[in-house]
Amino acid sequence: MGVAVELGLGAGLESASLTAASRCWPRWSADDVSLAGPVGVEGLTSWLRAAGPVEADRVLHALVRLGSPTGGNEPLAVDVVVWALLPGARLLACRLRGVSADVDQLVAAQLWLEVRTFPWQRLSKVAANVLANTRAHVLVADLPTDNDRRGIVACRLVDPHSPVWERAAVPHAAQSSSTVELHEVLGDATDQGVLAKSERDLLRVLVEQAHEVGGGARRGRGGLLADRVVDRVVVVTGLSPATVRRRVRRSVMAIAQAQRAGLIEAA
Repeated sequence: MGVAVELGLGAGLESASLTAASRCWPRWSADDVSLAGPVGVEGLTSWLRAAGPVEADRVLHALVRLGSPTGGNEPLAVDVVVWALLPGARLLACRLRGVSADVDQLVAAQLWLEVRTFPWQRLSKVAANVLANTRAHVLVADLPTDNDRRGIVACRLVDPHSPVWERAAVPHAAQSSSTVELHEVLGDATDQGVLAKSERDLLRVLVEQAHEVGGGARRGRGGLLADRVVDRVVVVTGLSPATVRRRVRRSVMAIAQAQRAGLIEAA
């Protein structure tokens, strides 16, 4: 279907979330001088292509801070960043086409989560880190565990808005409150009918097992769908690894869409 379609951005600038973000842009740019360069959402991508790396990253960083639960908590700003990174995400999905038949969905879900949870307090290179982590987590979740996979994950990545692509991915720091916040989000999603109780319970088991093996709130190399985490969930639930991954991805996309629609808040 395409990464943009999976993200709800198939209509481009006419998409509901980008249209709503356009209405918010004057307020955002008035509150943050870093957003004074681009002329609204409509002119963002062309501005980023013309801007130097430092200026471009300053704008993207301001947007991820605005979209973060620890910043402005504006999910629409997440959609704007995702829109800006679509060229890189599409290229990533194309290159990973052989990984999974659902690669567009995998890239879309992970991309949105990487932007929403970007550690803006520590990192500055938004595009390079987001695309690097998206690629690494999609590969780790779907490829067999072997040396070839580790070599692929280590490949250099490219910032679609920079003439020189560079990978500057740094492991995310643990946040002690992340697991609690995530459980709250799952509860809200269930109350709003976004998730069935069975899907909520599966995600809770996943988070608990990730915490047990050290994945918990830390967004490490394996992520929540690392083999060692999924294997433990299989033992607890009796589900197959493929079923666990499929249901988790479907639930993540449902939560992301509900967040963009304002039905629930994100952790």
